[in-house]
Amino acid sequence: MGYELDEALNLAGYERVKGELAATYPKGQFVGISHGKVVADGANLDELIAKVRALGLDPRRVLAVQAGVEAPRHAIIFGSYAGAA
Repeated sequence: MGYELDEALNLAGYERVKGELAATYPKGQFVGISHGKVVADGANLDELIAKVRALGLDPRRVLAVQAGVEAPRHAIIFGSYAGAA
């Protein structure tokens, strides 16, 4: 399966369960979603990655989100605007 399909399945899975994540896990708990399903969780990103690897999954193909935390789907990391000096 290609990265694009993984991403689409994982995002669809997240949209389906994001309300449940907030009710199931403590706010801020990291949760990994692979092939549209929750596969692991951890108190921090390093713990989640270790659990994902222990399952034989590639962390680069797993969506990591934080339970109860809304994050923008897209963000501008570097940018400029007309008012910049």
